[in-house]
Amino acid sequence: LMKDYLLDDTYDLLLTDGDWVVDECDDLDIQLIMVTGNGNWKESPLMGYGVTRDINSPMGVYKSRVREAYLRQQLLADGFEIDYINYVLDANSVLLDIQVEATR
Repeated sequence: LMKDYLLDDTYDLLLTDGDWVVDECDDLDIQLIMVTGNGNWKESPLMGYGVTRDINSPMGVYKSRVREAYLRQQLLADGFEIDYINYVLDANSVLLDIQVEATR
């Protein structure tokens, strides 16, 4: 598992007793890939899924499969091995949540 500086819920550096917290970061890296969009990463401008445009919007089977393939591509590019990606849709095919399990 990789270790890195951790962030708090507002994406600021997590501090404990005035020191940066360093710990396993795979879950944080997945979360950052999901919430950022293309152009948000200076060194990898194509990295980022942009989940905010999908949440609470109609997906349908085709769009959810296309977006899942895009998310899979993003995670693979960052070195993850994907166990599963699950799109949670309501009865009207509106995206409620995306569940991801992946490891490096």
